[in-house]
Amino acid sequence: MSLKAKAKKLFFVLADVFGLIEKRWRNLEPGVYIFNYHRIGESQKTLFDRAIFSCDAASFEKQVVDIKNNFTLITTKELAELYEKNQSFDKRYALITFDDGYIDNYTDAFPILKKHQINATFFLTTNFVDSNTIPWWDQVAFILRHAIGKKYQVPGTDKLFKLANHDIDRTIRQIMFYIKQSKAFSTSEMLADIKQRFPSANDLLNQQHPNLFLNWTMAKEMHDNGMTIGSHTLNHFILAQLNEAGQREEIERSKTLIEERLNTTIETIAYPVGRHYCFNDTSVEIVKNCNYKIGFSNEPGINQFTHCRYKLYRYSVATSSVKELRYDIGL
Repeated sequence: MSLKAKAKKLFFVLADVFGLIEKRWRNLEPGVYIFNYHRIGESQKTLFDRAIFSCDAASFEKQVVDIKNNFTLITTKELAELYEKNQSFDKRYALITFDDGYIDNYTDAFPILKKHQINATFFLTTNFVDSNTIPWWDQVAFILRHAIGKKYQVPGTDKLFKLANHDIDRTIRQIMFYIKQSKAFSTSEMLADIKQRFPSANDLLNQQHPNLFLNWTMAKEMHDNGMTIGSHTLNHFILAQLNEAGQREEIERSKTLIEERLNTTIETIAYPVGRHYCFNDTSVEIVKNCNYKIGFSNEPGINQFTHCRYKLYRYSVATSSVKELRYDIGL
């Protein structure tokens, strides 16, 4: 466990002992709280990126019930209507969202949401739907996990990582951070470098044919049962690493594809990765010009009516504990 993780754990224990978590939770200010998930399941069973798992199914059910009991749940359409009023928010509103379109969103999360009559928005990376694609981050994690004992230097930096079994998950997260924020190299170039450095692990990767993402039939069923579908671009490229034409292709074409497949109007988009360095003013202008009404980042925070509707904050869920989720939001 890293020093930062140990410190967070200590602060959590102290806040719990002194009742600060419950006190803060009861007194959350009005605003829009958006809880973002990625994968639902048991992370230790995957050969790919474990950090992309938000929690297991049982924990997810407890969390969404807690959210439903403590917030006024709204849809993205209702959120857009709130912003059009241009008035202070007088309640604690909440949305539940999912990025990427992994198949467990359909098999694990969707039944729970239906059971509790909760709407969620699922942002689909359209070229992943109905495919056996292994996205770049899952490829990176797989290769590094199968290169134990070796070293890797991130291109364009002096960062040299030893790939050791006891902390491989943390090392993968650190390398991912440098890949995502790189200005000199795209994710495709970084992935190509990793494949070239570790050919044996890449050979093992080429033997994998997982079914990671949902298909259009599943997406339609979810949409027909009250779930909202949004865009997560065509290929999940980091938009800030693309030129204007490349960004437009990713943003515009994904919207068109979903609308054609589901016979609906797509009004929301979540920027891939979503941190402030992963999209830019060009991204936002294209989103506006493509007639999206809402754009979501992955920066944490509470949304107020004065906040730009094309850069909305979301809390990325990465815990199985309801109390830890409350701590992450409230403190």
